[in-house]
Amino acid sequence: MEDREKRIPDKHPVALELYNPRGQFYTKMISTQGINGFYTFDLPTRPEDPTGLWNAYVKVGGTAFHKSLRIETVKPNRLKINLKLPEKAIQASTKEIPVMLTSTWLTGATASRLKTKVEMSLSKVNTQFKNYGQYIFNNPATEFTTVKNDIFDGTLDAEGKANFMLKLPAATNAPGMLNATLTSRVFEPGGDASIYTQSIPFSPFSSYVGINLNQPKGKYIETDQDHVFDIVTVNAEGQLVNRSNLEYKIKELSQKIAIDEKDFNETKENKSEEVLEVKEVKEKTLLDDYDIQEIEVPKNHKTSIKKETNTKYEKISLEDILKDDNF
Repeated sequence: MEDREKRIPDKHPVALELYNPRGQFYTKMISTQGINGFYTFDLPTRPEDPTGLWNAYVKVGGTAFHKSLRIETVKPNRLKINLKLPEKAIQASTKEIPVMLTSTWLTGATASRLKTKVEMSLSKVNTQFKNYGQYIFNNPATEFTTVKNDIFDGTLDAEGKANFMLKLPAATNAPGMLNATLTSRVFEPGGDASIYTQSIPFSPFSSYVGINLNQPKGKYIETDQDHVFDIVTVNAEGQLVNRSNLEYKIKELSQKIAIDEKDFNETKENKSEEVLEVKEVKEKTLLDDYDIQEIEVPKNHKTSIKKETNTKYEKISLEDILKDDNF
């Protein structure tokens, strides 16, 4: 609970009322022991309680807040599921891969003719390779959100098996390596499902560009100094590869916060607007075949802070963006 104006006295009671999915009152709890605005309520439920969407109402004085709570019964799996992939990592360049799913009852009996669904979700991870821990391989200029796809919806055969081809998404807007989470569901005749989840690396690209900013301890680069950044190109296994005609661009990002002078004073909140300006500083193509290469940063572009009283604050920083035709 946030009380910016300090209107709520210490040890003021905060009440929580809980209602089950049928709209019936379940319990009420009161707490006066908040720590830094946080109040704790332990809400136990019984095995016979209904599952579904419960509703919690928090009341402070004459103000009430609502929060929905999803409470479900967790059932153990009664089926054993195995999803077999051909490799320990998925390469998007292969376009599609063969997958075999098998399932048996925990008693050992064959799970024949059962309905099955498999879902794959892709999420971004921090791309790292052995021997290049000081290099940055993720592209900070790319936005990527988790993507979910249904990759199989069918029925197991008489032996409890299903073979299918998994068509791989391109994921060309990925910032680097991804993590693929495969969720398999096998449904019992009564409708209950057993679930098996596994994760595997997913490589959207055949090669990756890494940059070492050579930052000293403290992660700061001095202004008005010459700086040299190291570049390395590797494949999905982290091995050096040829990447000729590698193009790089250095861009200067200028972030400004404009404040309206009419509303500026020390006692009230100011109206402000952030403006991000991008200016290209340098562009060049590296023609060497491979191995670690170097790029130079113009020293007249620096990190600085400029202040103009009551009007605006300006901060200029340097960001290096790499671009590879096959990256």
